[in-house]
Amino acid sequence: MPERDYDLHGIVGIRLVDAAPAQAEAVALQIGVSDGPLRRAPDIVIRFVDRVPALAGIPFADIGGTCEITCDRAASQVPLLVPIVNLTALGKGYLPLHASAFGMSGGGAIAAGASRGGKTGTLLAFMAHGASYIGDDWVYVAPDRATVFGLPGVMEVRHAYLQALPQYRARLDPRERWRLRALSLVERVDRGIPDGGRRPALGAALRHRVRAALAQRLFTHVAPQQLFGAAACPGTGTVNTVFVLFRHDAPDVTMALQDAVRHLMFSLRHEWQELVSSYLQSRIAAPGACNELLEAHEARLHEALAHALVGKDTYAVGHPSPVPITKMYDTLRRLLPDQPIYSTGAVGCATPVAYRPST
Repeated sequence: MPERDYDLHGIVGIRLVDAAPAQAEAVALQIGVSDGPLRRAPDIVIRFVDRVPALAGIPFADIGGTCEITCDRAASQVPLLVPIVNLTALGKGYLPLHASAFGMSGGGAIAAGASRGGKTGTLLAFMAHGASYIGDDWVYVAPDRATVFGLPGVMEVRHAYLQALPQYRARLDPRERWRLRALSLVERVDRGIPDGGRRPALGAALRHRVRAALAQRLFTHVAPQQLFGAAACPGTGTVNTVFVLFRHDAPDVTMALQDAVRHLMFSLRHEWQELVSSYLQSRIAAPGACNELLEAHEARLHEALAHALVGKDTYAVGHPSPVPITKMYDTLRRLLPDQPIYSTGAVGCATPVAYRPST
């Protein structure tokens, strides 16, 4: 089987070895489609084999340098692949953020927040008004502080957003539209049936599980190019505004200027828990297998975050769930400056700001 290479914007290089089409498809869902051979040595090599006791063998001490992962072909995805990519990017001075990002004529914005926190809804609100797609779910702020890259891959879009934006629903494959329509009909029928005070506890519990299962399936995975067109998806751009999103019970979208470093650090610490936990477990068996980058990752994240936010307006944005598309756009668009705050040399090239991550 041929090797498959992935070059994530020149930041992280990945190579798949002995990957069958099913494994390549699974990796594509995580980090996008292979885009040709690397012109440098890969940072991460993923070798697929028939049997690995724990589905994947990860040399945690090597992450951030040259790391070779051994993955069982039976695994549905490569465990910890995105966190490993994030740590590798952090070691090169890039800030990984759990966020979406988009460009506008007056600059661009990052919308950061927790899972199911409104990142994709905010992105869609601006894409519907002519924004350019940078990324969804994970984005990387370059050391120059202005340039942002998105992690390639598919988007996870809730059915509620497709209902609010029928122009995007129409671009889904017909079978996917029918699937979502059928599930939505079942959900509406269920919600039309009153719970009733005499419902047996067992029946109520079963109904709760059914509702939860429906909610988990009322979304679709789709490539951004399919929704927006390839020309609207450069995957990179400059940003000058940061929105920190959170859900609230009020019906309106609210916003306030804030210092975002402390808020985003809590979000980042949460997102890195899985990788850190797995690393600590690995050290029980191999106490000497230390990864200095991972040991110092919180300090590195704080340094990179503080650097990345210099010169940017940051806002706390409260919203109901799901994101009200029109209200979100109307509230946030006026917060974006008419002109980028970064001086430019050549067109589209932000003037670099000197920065070297601590070692």
